Amino acid sequence: MKRVILSIIFVVLTVMVYGIKTDIIPPHPEGFFIQINSLGYSFGEAEISTIPLGWPLGLYNATFRLFMGNTNVINLYGIVFDPGLMSTYAGEPRYGWLLPFNIGGYLHTNMNLGRLSLKLHGEVNDTGIYVAPELFSANYFVIHGIWLKGFGSVGFYVRDNVEVFGGAESGILFNIYVQPESTSTDFQTYIDQLRNESLYSMGRVGLRWYYDNYSAVEIGYRYKFKESPLMYLQGFTPTDWIYNLFGFLNWTSEGAATDIKIPFITTDYYLTFSARF
Repeated sequence: MKRVILSIIFVVLTVMVYGIKTDIIPPHPEGFFIQINSLGYSFGEAEISTIPLGWPLGLYNATFRLFMGNTNVINLYGIVFDPGLMSTYAGEPRYGWLLPFNIGGYLHTNMNLGRLSLKLHGEVNDTGIYVAPELFSANYFVIHGIWLKGFGSVGFYVRDNVEVFGGAESGILFNIYVQPESTSTDFQTYIDQLRNESLYSMGRVGLRWYYDNYSAVEIGYRYKFKESPLMYLQGFTPTDWIYNLFGFLNWTSEGAATDIKIPFITTDYYLTFSARF
């Protein structure tokens, strides 16, 4: 049961959390804007947007960004996935509603002090699954968890576009909730155990080469201080997602997939592109 719940959380988070965050890119000019991957409206220091390419796939999403100068941004986001939508395209009827969702936000700080850089990131997410025979049925079931994640990095620019850095990341499961509420004391004991075992922490050291104002090639090394299943949600880039996927498969298969090694991708030494930090 423990692995089933964690598997559900991991799959939902992987599909719904990654890919909706960006580094501190200046706000769009006031008014409507259309890009390949976003559609929205800018009020100047704040903007709302969505990714319309996800709509036909049942990925309904919205993001609100508030810029506080050039060094801080607050990002609030929500996404709901409707996997049953695709079957309706083939004329198949719906057999109930199963809707994974994620609601969250983060505060991101990116400051340069001469040749020193300081990057801080903290986020909170509420992720879960809604199940019901009808969309707004009184007979429904929801399981969702609130989890926290943070990262800090200090770097030094050896050249204008080359930075050496060191940083640490940590995350923890705050709690898991079920509606209708369970009155079982065993269930609450189990949730408390999950929460206590969820803390992870890890460090990174490496080098970044910035090929434009917001993107970089990063080569580095991950060092695990404390491992937990939540660690498979570490990082912020596509190569981190692949690393997490293989790590999660190794965990669920109790090591059966450990022979699969992709240099710089599924290893603790890594190479990634378009790094957020």
